[in-house]
Amino acid sequence: MIILIYILIFIVAILIGFVFFYGPPISAADQRLIKRLMAQPVPSQLYGGETGRAIHDGIHIYYEHIKAAPTIARGETILLINGLGHSMLNWPKYLITHLLDSGYDIIRYDNRDVGLSDWIDDWGPGQYYSLSDMTADGIAALDACRVRQAHIIGASMGGMIAQTMAIEHPDRCLSLCSIMSTGHFYDKSTPGVPLSMRLGLLKIMWRYVLLPSERNECMAQLTIWRMLRGKGTYSVNREEIIHRTLFEIRERGGFNKKSTRHHGVAIAKSGSRLESLPEVQLPTLVLHGTNDPLVLIQHAEQYAPLIPNAKTHYIKGMGHDLPKHFAEEINATILKHLSEVSVTEKQKIS
Repeated sequence: MIILIYILIFIVAILIGFVFFYGPPISAADQRLIKRLMAQPVPSQLYGGETGRAIHDGIHIYYEHIKAAPTIARGETILLINGLGHSMLNWPKYLITHLLDSGYDIIRYDNRDVGLSDWIDDWGPGQYYSLSDMTADGIAALDACRVRQAHIIGASMGGMIAQTMAIEHPDRCLSLCSIMSTGHFYDKSTPGVPLSMRLGLLKIMWRYVLLPSERNECMAQLTIWRMLRGKGTYSVNREEIIHRTLFEIRERGGFNKKSTRHHGVAIAKSGSRLESLPEVQLPTLVLHGTNDPLVLIQHAEQYAPLIPNAKTHYIKGMGHDLPKHFAEEINATILKHLSEVSVTEKQKIS
């Protein structure tokens, strides 16, 4: 009996070691790059727009309102909503620059619990917030910027919030663009997160995040974004990821380690939007990568047909990210959607 107990302990120890200590390694080239960039001034990740804090239900929501040049301004605004555990800095520069150069103003904001928005300390049973609460945060950002209606673009959890905004506040939305998202993350008829992805994220957290430092956080972020490619063979923008990480740490208070859990509970608490999505009458674009390892493509194939005016664009080989490798296709698809909406909606509003 004692021998059996020792054998079980040994097996458990091996499993724990595999799950937590055998994590994705960082190459010598990556380590040299991190060391070099850490020794240099970190470029600003802002665009020189108006910054401020909107207030919703006593919670301060940090935003940046970036305006297109007056000579090309269209008089239309895009609201960008980021995903779980990520701040507004995660929107790729190529997309923001392209939208600004196309004449659109942009509002991007930090969801509660990340970035320079309030981090929620009194969180627990009876105090969990929902995606509807986070949606109201975005509406507060529009109010603070004195914008009546905007094109809503959300990625991942941000896509869930964008869908909720289209359902609950359609009068504030010109259009909807839901990227690498889902109508119900926990729907049993669609695939969940693969075990390999879950284990990989656990390994990263244990190997690089438990002992916080700038170096470890940079390594964690590089590894996470490589994992999010899924089976994609494209490269991640290493310098952009490291600069963004260092700016978050040095200029914005770092990463809230509780945000992933808080946001995850908000997703679970909010349940399904599948029954409400047919009510959405906005022009809608559903954008998704075929190699998404986190929110699998089957989620898009499930919820997109439920939205009456939805068009779909599935990017072959893209994972759960918006890599520069697909910048031309992403920019063209989103701009085409916005341009078509603008004509229709302007006529409707007037």
